[in-house]
Amino acid sequence: GFTDYVVLATATSDNHIRALTRQLVEELGEEGQQPRFAGRRAEPARWVALDYGDFVVHLLLAEARARYHLEELYKSCANISR
Repeated sequence: GFTDYVVLATATSDNHIRALTRQLVEELGEEGQQPRFAGRRAEPARWVALDYGDFVVHLLLAEARARYHLEELYKSCANISR
């Protein structure tokens, strides 16, 4: 299926990605949201994707964000904020 929203966020380190992932999963879990898919691109964590169905969260290190150009995939979509 498709998603309604995509969140692209840049983390400063592998530990930062892990902490953000834990926090998101915990807080959204308290709201009854469970990811359909949670995948890591590589070890150490340079990119984590959390698919919640209606929205997908991508947490990336700056170099991974620059390499994969995810913004290009979504350039035709409305940008809510930066």
